[in-house]
Amino acid sequence: MSLASGLDALGGRLQSLSPGERATQDMLSEEIILADNTRLEIFRSPEMTDAQWLQTKEYLQSNLSEAKKLIELSTNPDKIRKQKLMRAIADVWQHQIDESNQVFATRMKELEQEPDFEALFQAVKDYQVNQVRELLEEPQLMANISHKMGGVPQEAKRNLEKIRKTPITLQEACKFGDLRALQRYLSETD
Repeated sequence: MSLASGLDALGGRLQSLSPGERATQDMLSEEIILADNTRLEIFRSPEMTDAQWLQTKEYLQSNLSEAKKLIELSTNPDKIRKQKLMRAIADVWQHQIDESNQVFATRMKELEQEPDFEALFQAVKDYQVNQVRELLEEPQLMANISHKMGGVPQEAKRNLEKIRKTPITLQEACKFGDLRALQRYLSETD
């Protein structure tokens, strides 16, 4: 089982590669043993310092439930796809922030002032990772945020459609009738 991960030094949160992404050739692999004797292969990004790598391994070994969540995220195609969809939208939003998009900034500021979203913004500010995760799983809250932000960003729609149609597993390649993906998966098992 593979899982690429790193530790965010600021918040002490676990930050992983987008699930479903493949480790690159310049990433080093190491197998760790979790508290319940589960063996987990993790990949070290070349950008990680030795201290970050050690912190990541120790975090996973001492936080069994968090490690199990990451295993689930890296092996469940529905969760992988959901993570990729969220990343695609977040990338567009990050680009808008980086470009100092005033419309986007105004919408975010207005969103922060809304009482319905107070708990989410406070959890983010306080680095309450588990609470943020729980709130992000509330469909109605996310729908309300999407509506207030103007819906799905136009810039993300093509990428989102591609993610929805791309098979993540061998079984999905068969189900979708994607021969190219099927051949790729089969060649990886040789």
